[in-house]
Amino acid sequence: MNEQQAENAQSRQVSAVEEARQKQRAANCETARNNLSLIRSGSRIKMEENGEERYLTPEEIAEKRAQFEEIAENNCDADSEQ
Repeated sequence: MNEQQAENAQSRQVSAVEEARQKQRAANCETARNNLSLIRSGSRIKMEENGEERYLTPEEIAEKRAQFEEIAENNCDADSEQ
């Protein structure tokens, strides 16, 4: 394999890695936006803990909102914000 072929192979590998990273970021963005939408709707949020279901407290909901906002900020493109 000559130098040009090696560079092309490396470029394709980098492109595949970047494409996978972009797909993961898009999935993270969509999940964060969906979760934020649910939180903002005012619905009671139920979770399972130690085999039992319970509702999140207002403090826990605020904490989750902050987490999802950070995930959205880090993973959603500014030009595709809803």
